[in-house]
Amino acid sequence: QRLLTVTVSLASSVDDGFSDEAAPCIGMGDLDWGGYFGIAVAEATAYCFATVAVVLDEEPSEDRAFEFLEQVSGSFDAYFAAHIFSELCRIELQQQHQQGAEEARLGRALQSMCAWTLASVGRRVGYHRFTGSILWEWAGKDAFWAFALVKGVLSIESTGTGYDATFVPMPKEIDNLQSSVLTAVMDFASPSVVLSAETGSDVVPITAWNAVVATHRTELAKAAVMCHIPELLLATVGHMGPAHSPGLARLFVALLQPELAVPDLGPDLGSCFKDAKAASEGLAQELQRLTNSLWQLLADVPAALGNFMPAQFAHDCADLAYFAPPPAAELERFLQCCEPTLADPATLLALCFMASNAGMEPGTSSLVSGLTKLEPEVRCQLGDRVENWRGPVHMAKFVPWAAAIEAVAPTLPSSHESCLDRIEATARKAVSDLTAAVVAAAASRTWPQQNNNDGTGSSLRGMIDGAPSEFCCTIDNRLMLDPVRSPQGHTFERSSLARALTSNGGKCPVSGEPLILDACARDPQLRRRVARWVREQRGPGAERLPKAAAAAAAARPAA
Repeated sequence: QRLLTVTVSLASSVDDGFSDEAAPCIGMGDLDWGGYFGIAVAEATAYCFATVAVVLDEEPSEDRAFEFLEQVSGSFDAYFAAHIFSELCRIELQQQHQQGAEEARLGRALQSMCAWTLASVGRRVGYHRFTGSILWEWAGKDAFWAFALVKGVLSIESTGTGYDATFVPMPKEIDNLQSSVLTAVMDFASPSVVLSAETGSDVVPITAWNAVVATHRTELAKAAVMCHIPELLLATVGHMGPAHSPGLARLFVALLQPELAVPDLGPDLGSCFKDAKAASEGLAQELQRLTNSLWQLLADVPAALGNFMPAQFAHDCADLAYFAPPPAAELERFLQCCEPTLADPATLLALCFMASNAGMEPGTSSLVSGLTKLEPEVRCQLGDRVENWRGPVHMAKFVPWAAAIEAVAPTLPSSHESCLDRIEATARKAVSDLTAAVVAAAASRTWPQQNNNDGTGSSLRGMIDGAPSEFCCTIDNRLMLDPVRSPQGHTFERSSLARALTSNGGKCPVSGEPLILDACARDPQLRRRVARWVREQRGPGAERLPKAAAAAAAARPAA
């Protein structure tokens, strides 16, 4: 406990020292070049968390171990959350070879801090029991902080002969930890994670829970885009193997909330519903940017499963094809691997919707051949299956597929035009039901408020998006944790400016004049003011997480 107390106070001690105008700063550039506590404190903290993990391995009392882990979690959340969040962008710059040795060293220390914190929990509960609910509670039910922890662990790269421990240690079971964290994050959008929160009531209306799940997924989608989580998850799954791809597809579909994908819903939508739709569209744009990587992974699944295509995975792929259509080559490869599964009508129909959403014409497709080979009694049920499809559909693209299905269904109850009307009516009813649930639940306040850190402190997203204007980046109006000042006097978050200069050909986002990153000096005084404000907003932290240890304790095996 003493070690932890001293370690988390180091950040304040360094900050206080540099606040003294008489303090000698010459020669300290390597220690405090950027972040609010610098490389030395980050590496000392990483060693502290490594020591805590080793000591806890020897603690015989489960209750004492989890009580102390609660303190670690609260301190980590309060003092380091915002800085680790800002470091996410620097890790991306490092991958693009735009990061210096000092920045890479700080990033490594912050990764180590995330890894040792979650390794302490994983070792206690067992990595096979390290669930999404445990990770969600450990992050204080803050989507941005949860993804910061996830990125801190999953972005650790092997050097080929193991993990580089030149400056900071890493858990020896880092591969196991990363696999467990990947599995946990894929469960973030599931109702079980949302419903793990205590409601204070034994009876909660189903409409209220639907509203909770929708709101929860909206916050996750926003955080995933801002943290660039889709790209990281694709890279991680590509490294770990296609067996994880169905879980990744399921997560993306849940965050996209396909029931919102109905055009021309009109202006009479509540603000929370509009917020959800905007979050879905933002994630869809991110996936469209990554469409090649996404579908290369998904196309490998049938072969990896022995040419077996689970019906739910096929349905998820159909939904994803609506938001981020696969390239023609990957679609063709995907369907070729699926041919042995076309005898299953649920899978076959899902693949027809997938091909339709991707813009593929029926023609002589193997899917049409599969439809004709279905047993007559199964073909009789195709009309009902199509009309009861629950998923987004590009109606104009589906017209030729509806005609193809009508041609092989001997007793289709209606024309394909009527069939399309019923598909659209089903989709609109799903949106109407969800909208009514959100409005009713918001009016009655009959559900637990999510993403507010149990009512105390300030969420990470709240700080990033709601900081005082003098602490906000000129580009995106979000909190700066590594501020730089241009020769014209404009202030930017360094990583945001780097991305902007790359995308616009080296021109200032404000003035349009030529600008290079090296010409923009870091502003240490402004950074220290931001750091103090962050710590004041986050508070002591530990009391915000009363359920994290309980969730971990509940997951451990019974004595």
